[in-house]
Amino acid sequence: MIELKKVIDTREYLWCRSAALVRVMQGKGVLEHIYTKETDDYTILSSLQLCGRPIMQAEYPLCPTCSALLARGCGIEDVNCAALREIRDRINAPYTGLNTAVLNISPILHLLTDGYYVVADAELYPTDGGSRFFMNVPDKLTNIEASCDCYYDHNFITGVDGFPAYIYPTQSNAALSPERAAYYMDIIDSPDAPRAIAYYDSGFICALLDGHHKAYAAALKGCSLSALVII
Repeated sequence: MIELKKVIDTREYLWCRSAALVRVMQGKGVLEHIYTKETDDYTILSSLQLCGRPIMQAEYPLCPTCSALLARGCGIEDVNCAALREIRDRINAPYTGLNTAVLNISPILHLLTDGYYVVADAELYPTDGGSRFFMNVPDKLTNIEASCDCYYDHNFITGVDGFPAYIYPTQSNAALSPERAAYYMDIIDSPDAPRAIAYYDSGFICALLDGHHKAYAAALKGCSLSALVII
């Protein structure tokens, strides 16, 4: 069961347009972070798993201003997940508001463990937070600077806490079709553009669950990607 508890006042959160607090009850617990062990160099090994298969792997530092090592997992297109197939038509339709969107993605929310989550309509950027196009990240564990929980700017002598901003792929490059991306080119930057779905990981990084071709279209067009971010 998915219960929409309240609409959140987002005026102080400049990174999103709207957000809602939802409660997941009787969740399947098949979309979750699995933390394995702490290493000798003060890092924690983890994987974001869907239906028992890793779709993103990570080595997180215990230091909040240090960045993590990230890598793609098995490729989400190879995971047998009925929920992603079930919502595909609904999520590819024009966006009509957050309440309807929460209902549309409820099969995905049912994959989570029981608890409270925020679903936010936010703008994400189709890069890894650095110079790489989001699908050009290496498949092996690689330092991603935007994964740090708090970014300290030495020029302005200030710190910024992390928020959803950049995209990390969970789909393999072989599954990406330029022709499919071209389908979204004319609509990707409109207010009612169909949303991608992302899972907020850490720092400024989100794992993209659905919408890799939308993100590709946004990158080609030089615009941000409208996404429903699960936090």
